[in-house]
Amino acid sequence: MIRRLRNAALVAIYRARRSRGAQWLARFYFAQHNARVLADMEYRLGVVLDQATNGRMSKAYYPVEAMLQEISEARVEHGSEMYREGRKDALEEHGLPSEDDGVPA
Repeated sequence: MIRRLRNAALVAIYRARRSRGAQWLARFYFAQHNARVLADMEYRLGVVLDQATNGRMSKAYYPVEAMLQEISEARVEHGSEMYREGRKDALEEHGLPSEDDGVPA
């Protein structure tokens, strides 16, 4: 008796999972889950883009070429800034007059 009841319950669960309503509900759940994941990824890309471009870009809607160009320009700017600061510090450390024109000697 218990075995028949258990088998009947398992068959009912199997049929319920295979019904159109259950399949639609599962697709809806996964679509909502994927939408949240995509929104989170979009936010994260915006944060990384903002940091990589020194605040010039913060949205994920720009073309990839524009993103790459801005990141490259920001890297060049950052490198030039680090060079100027290092040069200024070295000149000050040795007591030499510093030139604030930023042109490498």
